[in-house]
Amino acid sequence: MKNLKLTKSIALLLFILGIFVLTGCHQNKLPVDDEPDTPPTGEVDCEKNPDHEDCKDDSDDSDDKEEYPFSYGFTLYRLKDPDTNEHIDAYSVGNYKGEDTVVKIPNVYKDKEGKEFPIIRIKDNAFENNTKITKVIIPDSIEELGNNIFSRCSSLEEVVFDGISKITKIPTNTFYKCTSLKDITIPTTVKIIEDYAFYQCSSIAELRVPISVVLIGRSAFGAMTSLSKLSVPFIGGGRADSLEAKVLGYVFDTAYTEFTVQLSQKVSETSTKTYFIPSSLKTIEILSGSSKSLGYGALSGVTSIETIIIPSTIEKFDDDVFAGATGINKIIYAGSKNDWLEIIGLYDTGNKEVLDEVEIIYDYAG
Repeated sequence: MKNLKLTKSIALLLFILGIFVLTGCHQNKLPVDDEPDTPPTGEVDCEKNPDHEDCKDDSDDSDDKEEYPFSYGFTLYRLKDPDTNEHIDAYSVGNYKGEDTVVKIPNVYKDKEGKEFPIIRIKDNAFENNTKITKVIIPDSIEELGNNIFSRCSSLEEVVFDGISKITKIPTNTFYKCTSLKDITIPTTVKIIEDYAFYQCSSIAELRVPISVVLIGRSAFGAMTSLSKLSVPFIGGGRADSLEAKVLGYVFDTAYTEFTVQLSQKVSETSTKTYFIPSSLKTIEILSGSSKSLGYGALSGVTSIETIIIPSTIEKFDDDVFAGATGINKIIYAGSKNDWLEIIGLYDTGNKEVLDEVEIIYDYAG
């Protein structure tokens, strides 16, 4: 009987020991894409992380002190080399579940041994449907944004790209229905703005697309119903293989929404396309950049936009650029009167009837 009891005791002891061993193995497991590594949400161990913001002396009032500490509540994912499928020494951040209204995305992740790994990507849907955040600060370590990362963040008012940005693309639905967004400066490193990127950002009054951008997606600026001035390096989406993408309406909506006005544009000699642009939009500025001409029908049918600003780098108007654009009453041109007369030449087809009635201001300095 005693031997039986001893056997049971030994079995119980081995079972408990096994649980501890398994727990330890799990804690030491390397994070992978489908097993995310989550930063702590409580106090920071300042002995292991002496450089962390929460471990700095609060009495330090120097100018380089961070305005906001890095925010918690993210899930971190170890990145893999797409060719070898091997882990690399970098992370992406996503699945934000924090409670902060001002969120500063971390630029590094420090593991338990104190080794630092750069955070270079924000995953798809990272903040989607968050209704609390009002401001996001994106560090210059971030090289890539995922799709839908701020989609339907209805309280988001401001996005700051800190330092010298490395981001080259604003992906699909990045700021989709961010109805409170008022302040954003698109980094000059951005080359592509994809479909619906700013769709229904209905609080933005002015938007400047940097001259670095070479491609703008369909409806990227649709339903921006407070937009009064749009500055772009070219008219339309910039797609060389699509006539439709050369007209203004391409970057706006194809369905009626409140506070929009119908725009019928010529996309070829035999067809027109209907779009809906914000009724608030009164000024279009074409920035001085790589664009040398205005494509076929680019500003045709405009009835609500009043002022067009054209740089001296524009050397040619294609046919019907201004056809039926009865709303335009002022064109501000950066070059001289002689330059203007040379550009318009014999008034290419469809432009004469509009240009003869428009006030032209020359030598605009910006």
